[in-house]
Amino acid sequence: MGEKMADVDTDDVLGQATDWVHAGKNVALATVIGTWGSSPRPVGSQLAIDGDGSFVGSVSGGCIEGAVIGEALQTIKDGKVRTLDFGVSDEQAWEVGLACGGNIKIFVEQAADEATLKRLQTERPIAQVTDLKTGAYAIVTPTEFAGGLKLPETVIARARETIRDDVSRTIEDGGTEYFIRVFNTPLRLLVVGAYRPSIGADGSIGGLRSQRRGPTRRLRNQGTLSRRHAQRGLDRRCVDKVQTRRTHGDRHAHP
Repeated sequence: MGEKMADVDTDDVLGQATDWVHAGKNVALATVIGTWGSSPRPVGSQLAIDGDGSFVGSVSGGCIEGAVIGEALQTIKDGKVRTLDFGVSDEQAWEVGLACGGNIKIFVEQAADEATLKRLQTERPIAQVTDLKTGAYAIVTPTEFAGGLKLPETVIARARETIRDDVSRTIEDGGTEYFIRVFNTPLRLLVVGAYRPSIGADGSIGGLRSQRRGPTRRLRNQGTLSRRHAQRGLDRRCVDKVQTRRTHGDRHAHP
C-alpha cells in the first residue's frame, strides 16, 4: 500500500484529490453517509485514495480505513460505486476514544473531474447531490443547479434546505436514495465593543472598536455593524457580539 497521509480537514482532502487528478492519477473518494451509535467521524467525513494506495483524510479514525482503502482500489479498477457497512466493536471504539461501538456506512466512488473538485473545494455554500445507486451527481447552490444528474424539484429544494441546516444527510425521493454533502463557510464571530476581540469557534477573530461614548453608542454600533457586513462580505454564517463597558452585557445578532 502507498504512503499514508495525515488526517486533515475536508477542504484539504479535496485539495489533495484535485492535485492527484490534475497529475493524471486515478482517484477514489470514500464518504461517511450514515452512522449509528458512537462514530469516530461525523457524516460527510471523507477519505481520498489514489491508485497507488496513498490516502488522505479519515472516515473512522483508523478503525476501518484499511478495508475502505481496499474497496476504493477496486472502485478505481472497475469504476463501480460501492456502499459499505461496518460495525465498530466496543474494543475498536475504545482505542479511538469512544465509550462504545456503533455502525458506519461508507459510500465509495471515483472522484469527480478536476473542475468539479476545485469548485467543491473553493465555493461556499455548495452541495453535491449523489445518486447512491449509480454515482451520478449534481451540484446545487442557493441559486443554481448544474451537473449530469437530473434532479426532481423536491430534491433540489431538500438540498438547499440541507445547505441552510449545514448538516449532510441521506434522503429518499421517488424510490431513489441520494446523499447530500454540504460544503459551508465556517461559523464566524464578529466582536463589536471597546475591549479585546474574542476568538471564534473556528479560530477566526473579528473585532470592531467603537469610538462613540454615551447613550447613543448602541445605535452607533448597529450602524457600524451594518457597514462592516457590507465592507467585509459577511453573511448569515457570521454571528455578531456587541458588548458595552457600561453594562458588560452581550447582544447577539445575525445579519
